[in-house]
Amino acid sequence: MKALVCQGGGGWVLGHLIDGTQAEYVRVPFAGLSLHPLTSAVDSADAVLLADILPTAYEVGVLNGQVRPGDTVVIVGAGPIGLASIAAARLYTPERIIVVDLAESRLTAARATGADATVLSTEDPERLVADLTGGLGADVAVEAVGLPETFDLCTRMVRPGGRVANIGVHGKPATLHLENLWIKDVTITTGLVDDTVLPAN
Repeated sequence: MKALVCQGGGGWVLGHLIDGTQAEYVRVPFAGLSLHPLTSAVDSADAVLLADILPTAYEVGVLNGQVRPGDTVVIVGAGPIGLASIAAARLYTPERIIVVDLAESRLTAARATGADATVLSTEDPERLVADLTGGLGADVAVEAVGLPETFDLCTRMVRPGGRVANIGVHGKPATLHLENLWIKDVTITTGLVDDTVLPAN
């Protein structure tokens, strides 16, 4: 069984899950496989983003969501992971990035990070996405909150043939409305960032 998991990418699926690295002290088993030296030119305040937030947004959000040039990308949640998703998505020159959040202060941060449009979640984000895409929907929806409601919102805002990349850590069950999604041919991805997939990036 483990051999099959290894052939599929391995990573955290093998059972080596540990707590994250956003703490003063961290346990780093297998340090020879997952730590990468930084040059003195890299400031430690900047390097902290490389520990978890940016790699997660890049790999689990943008790469799994297959963001492409010209796409419309919707990011639900403008916390640290959502903001990092904006920066990572920009690398692929999407046509527009729309960000949804509950807090105006976070939407202000999203615009400063590169969002083209923002909307409060209480102000009908589905309508804004429909208006900006001629009724088609987003090519990619990135769920960066971890709530059933925000996951469901992503599945409703994505276009037929679109992709939902789930980054959020869910503590409650989320309903998967296959009665609506199967006909839309929506791809849904989840996952954890793997410490060995992109060492050169």
